[in-house]
Amino acid sequence: MSPLLPSSLLSQAAHRVTGTALRPETSASRPGGLFFRRHRSQWWIELFENLIDFGALHPGCVMEVECLRFCFMGVLQQDLDEVRCQWNTHRIRPSAGSRCPPGIPDELFYLPTSPWVDCMLQNIDPLPLEITDQLIEPRSCDNPDCESYFSYLCTFHGWPVPHHADSATELYFKLLQSIQ
Repeated sequence: MSPLLPSSLLSQAAHRVTGTALRPETSASRPGGLFFRRHRSQWWIELFENLIDFGALHPGCVMEVECLRFCFMGVLQQDLDEVRCQWNTHRIRPSAGSRCPPGIPDELFYLPTSPWVDCMLQNIDPLPLEITDQLIEPRSCDNPDCESYFSYLCTFHGWPVPHHADSATELYFKLLQSIQ
């Protein structure tokens, strides 16, 4: 494996590429998938590309990918939850010729349904066991042994659960150094 770079160098590179510190933008969002791509997912893509470019992540190395998932899954989920909340609470303006009703998506979703909708209900097959297990207790790693080991290392060293991209990056480097 290549030598790991301190998170300060990664932070400088992320700032150079994205123009922000190691945190996704939290400004008020404009609705639409384009906003998500430009301001959210693209930021994460560039962060992970920076890890690859600096030699801190090798996508073919299973242990590094598991470590990345362990460190970033919670932070990514937090970001996705924020995007979901912003999207579901923004106002859709009335538009001529639009098939979408104006209003706030969350409020529109919870409106009472029309009586004719009941005739459209269909039975579906039950979800596979591996999916229902994820719904009950989501895993951050594909390999439960890796997740247990990383959790053990964090507990042993007193490393906190990351809540931002910068703390997730620091934890990633600490775990990588511990498993080498």
